[in-house]
Amino acid sequence: MLYTVEFFEMAKKHLNPGGVVTLFVQLYESNTEAVKSEIGTFLEVFPNGIVWGNTNEGKGYDLVLLGQVEPTKIDVDAIEAKLQRPEYAPMAQSLREIGMNSAVDLFSTYAGRKPDLAPWLQNAQINHDRNLRLQYLRRPRPEPLSGRRDLRRHAALRVEDAGRSVRRLRRHQTESLQRIQRAQGR
Repeated sequence: MLYTVEFFEMAKKHLNPGGVVTLFVQLYESNTEAVKSEIGTFLEVFPNGIVWGNTNEGKGYDLVLLGQVEPTKIDVDAIEAKLQRPEYAPMAQSLREIGMNSAVDLFSTYAGRKPDLAPWLQNAQINHDRNLRLQYLRRPRPEPLSGRRDLRRHAALRVEDAGRSVRRLRRHQTESLQRIQRAQGR
């Protein structure tokens, strides 16, 4: 029930100027239709929102959606400078623990904004309190598993489905990182 237009509207009303709301979206144990619905619903309320991918060690298991009322402005150099300051040492250490050694590493997880993802989200169904479609989203029932081999095959298919979504988002991330690096003259 937290992935609905109505909930996001309520969260948006409670943001202070410059305030940020973030949302975790898992890619594992999900499917493309559900992920599209979650992202599409969020971007419906936060049209300036940004999708960030978790690609720690080249693997993508989840996403983080970031929304603000105003367009988000990111100054990579200013954030890098903050990460070097002693009072931000715990945050910098937390980032290093997950393989992000700089602000560029952090922002290289950029997956896109609404205009970037519009073709992919074209048929996304928006989730509302009145339909709670994500709560009751029917997933195709797998055939009964008869043994270890079937279980492995079933698990591989679930990973493959999530992997397709991640690969699409990674293409957006790579293109976005290249744009950021070109803008910074690197």
